[in-house]
This record gives sequence, structure tokens and C-alpha cells, in this order.
Amino acid sequence: MKNLILTRRVKQGVLIYKDGEFVCEVTVTNLGLKQCKLGFVAEENIKIDRKEKGGPHGNSLSTSKKEIS
Repeated sequence: MKNLILTRRVKQGVLIYKDGEFVCEVTVTNLGLKQCKLGFVAEENIKIDRKEKGGPHGNSLSTSKKEIS
């Protein structure tokens, strides 16, 4: 498993690829004192879960239609 720590500002983000193919774009949309708000753009078949919601077997949301905060 790879680990990478990045510093991003509002409106900056990262692109995620798997086997050379685009999977997801993650953008910082807002910063607060105790949290940050992230926006996700991905195909409908890509599932993104909040870790505290149970991971891959928990509360899956399709990111192309919903906002996760």
C-alpha cells in the first residue's frame, strides 16, 4: 500500500489513477478550523466511502451525483 501526504489549498486537488486510467479527482472546496470539505468527481461505478462509515462494506455513495463532506 502506498502512502502520500500532500498540502493542498482551497480549489486545489489531486487526480487518482489506477493502471494508468483516471479513477477520481479530489478537490479541497472549503477549509475550517477543525475540518476540510472535499469534492469528488468520478464515474458512477466508482464507490467512495467515508472511513468512519464502515469502509468498503459501509455506506457507499456514487460521487458523480452526491457531495460527501
